Amino acid sequence: MIRALIAAALVAGSAATADTIPVRSGEHGEFTRLVFRLPAGTDWSLDPIHRGLRLELEGGTHRFDTDQVFRRIGRDRVAGFRRPDTGTGLGITLGCDCPARASMEGERHLVIDLLEPKPGQPQTLTVGGHRLAFPPERMSPLQAPEISLHRFGTGKPALVDAPPVPPARLAPAMETAVSSNISERRLLEQIDRAAAQGLLTPIPPSVTIADETPQESDAPGQTIPETAPAAVEDGQPQPRPLPQIVAVTAIDRDRPGHRPADPAPQHCIPDTDLDLSGWAGDEPFGQQVSRIRTRLYGEFDKLDKQAALDLARTYLHFGFGAEARRALDLASPGRDTASVLTALSHLLDQTDLEAAGDTFAAQQGCGGDVTLWAALGNPGMAADADPEAIQRGFARLPAHLRRHLGPVLGRRLLDAGQAELAAAILRTSERVAGATDPHQRLAEARADTGSGQDGPGDTELARLATEGSEVAPDALIELVDRRLAEFGTVAPDLPELVSAYAFEYRDTPLGPDLRRVRTLAMALAGRFADAFDSLREIDAEDTAGSVRSSLLQILTRRADDLTFLQYALLSAPRQDRGVTAEASTQTAQRLLDLGFAAEAWDLLTMADERGTPAQRLLRAETALDMGKPHRGLVELLGMDLPDADRLRARAMRMTASHIEAARFSAAADDLPERLRSLWLAGQPADPVLPDPALPDPDPSAPAESRTPRYAGIAALTTAIENQPSTSPAEPSLAHARDLLSNSETLRSDIDALRAAAADTRNSENS
Repeated sequence: MIRALIAAALVAGSAATADTIPVRSGEHGEFTRLVFRLPAGTDWSLDPIHRGLRLELEGGTHRFDTDQVFRRIGRDRVAGFRRPDTGTGLGITLGCDCPARASMEGERHLVIDLLEPKPGQPQTLTVGGHRLAFPPERMSPLQAPEISLHRFGTGKPALVDAPPVPPARLAPAMETAVSSNISERRLLEQIDRAAAQGLLTPIPPSVTIADETPQESDAPGQTIPETAPAAVEDGQPQPRPLPQIVAVTAIDRDRPGHRPADPAPQHCIPDTDLDLSGWAGDEPFGQQVSRIRTRLYGEFDKLDKQAALDLARTYLHFGFGAEARRALDLASPGRDTASVLTALSHLLDQTDLEAAGDTFAAQQGCGGDVTLWAALGNPGMAADADPEAIQRGFARLPAHLRRHLGPVLGRRLLDAGQAELAAAILRTSERVAGATDPHQRLAEARADTGSGQDGPGDTELARLATEGSEVAPDALIELVDRRLAEFGTVAPDLPELVSAYAFEYRDTPLGPDLRRVRTLAMALAGRFADAFDSLREIDAEDTAGSVRSSLLQILTRRADDLTFLQYALLSAPRQDRGVTAEASTQTAQRLLDLGFAAEAWDLLTMADERGTPAQRLLRAETALDMGKPHRGLVELLGMDLPDADRLRARAMRMTASHIEAARFSAAADDLPERLRSLWLAGQPADPVLPDPALPDPDPSAPAESRTPRYAGIAALTTAIENQPSTSPAEPSLAHARDLLSNSETLRSDIDALRAAAADTRNSENS
């Protein structure tokens, strides 16, 4: 009995830890849509099975919430759902021979469209633009190569083995097939990788094959081959045509004129389905609702569904989304109408935005009022979006809805980079909201991004943050983020205000953002001890990494040397997770300037292995300060920059390769170091002759600055080495005088050489 209870508890615990995947549905006339909201970064595959499809997700056990699916769709195309034998995916039972189409909308939404079958059309499955058809005849084992079925999500190809080849037929073909299979596999992997990066756009080929799906394809691990059988002509198999591929280079991909156009929406919602202004009259809200409610139930308590639908639309006109959804439950309208009205109710309440966005996905290019609701429900701005349609749709809203939705739409447009359109929407909203509405003031302050720390935008944010209105937490978050972008200062009492709001809103959606800006506000105020203590209360690892990076950047820029060393050195071992390369580089640069080369190296090696040129130069400089010239040269491989040549020259001097050091110094236009290296190599250059690899000195500069220090030392060394040493056959008074004069000149040159060397040593140590 105890063992059974323990096993049940383990099963319940494992089920509780499974991710729940909500499944949404919608009827769109010619097709039925299923939308799966996947966890970020989840790989998926969609395979045909007998009378249905099988969806497989990677990354653990998943639970699919399909309770609400059949509230909006019938069972003519989607007959039901079941768990496959593997227990790790979802089986979709089809009620027709419907062609299927699967694609990703954004980063998390998997969309599966089941199309209306046409007479004589084969059943097909289109995955991300690749159409798979199901042949009536089976491919022979030798004609079924190993293929690469692209698993969308991470861009990694998943190799799928073809059916086993009989041994009797395998041996004759082995020698000729091995090399071609390897080459084909590599080519397919490269094509998959390029397609995942957006550099290749596959064009679906025209394949017409009868509809027949083998029963055994439902077995785990089996998939439908992605390639069609080879054509046969005159009894000889003909080679398959190459995939039709449009190649786009990485440069062309980023050019606006070469971006692929967004697919046209399959169905544009008409303006009559979104006429919120016409769904109610000018009478007060209470009178209109009361009159419609009296029509809800007639004789024998029979529900009037049209009255319920009118009540839902009236609620939407006045901005009551939750009440409209309750009325829709009574009305039970058609699937399309229910989907649109439910999405409108969520957008008005700003709840379940992802589900609302699914309804208006790919509608920004329609040009009607639906463009406004698509912009409200989907982050970002589509390439084919019509800004004028958004303005027209917003202007046609009732005044109270313009006042309510204006700040929300303005923020959406600002996040999408549409500053001018956001300003126009806010001006329209201000005419009905007035200049004293807190939401309107917050939206206008967010739109003012170019006035700086003391500008009207920041001043208004600071005022809103201290007024105690409902937008005060949002104003505080926006204000601290702006100060962080400029690494500016905050008021001394601002961290305490943020801490109070963080405690008050700790269990709300604003809680994580308030805890984040509390830590940053403390750092911007110079309270680094409190900032590092509050860092422990940030739960999400990705958010903690971002905050830790910003905290290190503030510490590097603002703290004194002792405070910087205290927290940079103590926290460096914990910075290996989530810290950006930019923050690590800035912190390591200051550690290196303070003489902590080994600690700077530890921090730099936590960043990307290759990194940017600036990061590689810093790693090379750190390696040289640690006395590792060869490691420094490795970091500089392939870099053609003057700073890289200076570091190479330094590394060569450390290994006593002075001739090479002189060559790299000349490439870096560093004349003093070149002459120094030549002098150390015992090959002093003539200080009078200009170096052909270096620019001429400034003729207006003083003579002593035009002559490099090591050029003078080289000249003195040459003069001393070239002193005459002739000995006459017989002593004479004239020869004695020459010896005395030469000795005085030699003594003078030696004194000058000693003075020049001492001056050089002092200047290098200073």
